[in-house]
Amino acid sequence: MSCKRGVLVLTVLLCMCAVTPTLLFSQATTSGTVTGAVSDPTGALVPGAEVTLVQQGTNATQTRTTDSAGRYLFPAVNPGMYTVKCTAKGFRTTAFSQVQVEVLKSVTIDFKLELGAASQVVEVMASTGAELQTTDAAIGTVIGGDMLLRLPALARSVTSALMMQPAVSPSMPGMGDVNGGQVAGANVDQTTFYVDGGDATSDLEGTNGYVSPPGEPQPAPFIAVPAETTQEFRVVTANPTASFARSQGGEVAILTKSGTNAIHGSTYEYYYGNATSANSWLLNSVGRKQPHSVNNRFGTSVGGPIFKDKLFVFGNYEGRRFYQNATITQVVPTDSARAGILKFRDCALGFGPPDPITGGNRAIREALESARSSRPTSGSCLSPITLPLATHGTLPDSPQLMRSRKLKT
Repeated sequence: MSCKRGVLVLTVLLCMCAVTPTLLFSQATTSGTVTGAVSDPTGALVPGAEVTLVQQGTNATQTRTTDSAGRYLFPAVNPGMYTVKCTAKGFRTTAFSQVQVEVLKSVTIDFKLELGAASQVVEVMASTGAELQTTDAAIGTVIGGDMLLRLPALARSVTSALMMQPAVSPSMPGMGDVNGGQVAGANVDQTTFYVDGGDATSDLEGTNGYVSPPGEPQPAPFIAVPAETTQEFRVVTANPTASFARSQGGEVAILTKSGTNAIHGSTYEYYYGNATSANSWLLNSVGRKQPHSVNNRFGTSVGGPIFKDKLFVFGNYEGRRFYQNATITQVVPTDSARAGILKFRDCALGFGPPDPITGGNRAIREALESARSSRPTSGSCLSPITLPLATHGTLPDSPQLMRSRKLKT
């Protein structure tokens, strides 16, 4: 019995050792840090002070005690709005009520306690130097909230904002594999994506370009991340830390929204199609109406508590209706070529103006008139073998509307 129990304990320990590094790595790629020092009115550091961190949306609470040097550290903090307060014996309670923690960034909150009873609370609205990054030298921009939703992105994907970051090459249509998205000079397939701490980088080509639907930006994670479901994301473009340690390109950390104690949600639709777009010049020139074309995205999201302060849920659905058409220009034989009359321009008589009748020079026109007078007045002078080939296909300036492509996701 004791042997079986020992095997069971050993198995559990091995499973914990296997899972723990993954959990810690996930926290490192989706969280921020809160650190600082606690001092008294004379500037002396206060050891043993209790620092409490409370997330405002969920009331999740973490507590730390300052060390002998009067410093504290919260190493893995989910991004969001927090209240940080400090209590110590013989001092008033000091609280910072609007502390914004962002993904892959550190926030420094230094407390300067005042003498008094702990029941007296001193509320501080802002901390000098809280935004200054002192724990690492990584350079990157954090985008989230209303700013992310209001960026002009047709695909409504969070990775569309990647092209707007400093040190990122913009998208250049028609450039083949070199199609923008290179971060600080690295290859486009060297960008690493993490979604909620999980590695979402495509191992096939690195950009997700082989399997992504039409119109989706690249590079991108292989998990679709709509802008409406994203709380914030950060692109590290220079001086990366060891949080990712996967490739030499950019590091993109994406954090999706989560439920809170308050029920919240949204409904949205983004329409782009022929109903709100003008016809093209080419179709107008041949008298054709604008074909049916739609790129419509719609969805809804909702989040809230299952057990207040304990368990939360958030979900999103997004659909897409995509009808695509294309205008194709094809070179076909002219009416005269179908009749066996070939027109050429040469330099036999110099580079003078073309003959107004044949389009070539006068000698060619005279030769064609001589040939025309010697051939039958009806039928074609083409060989019966080549006649079906010459008459196959559409006539010049004869537009035909092909069936459009249709995609539903």
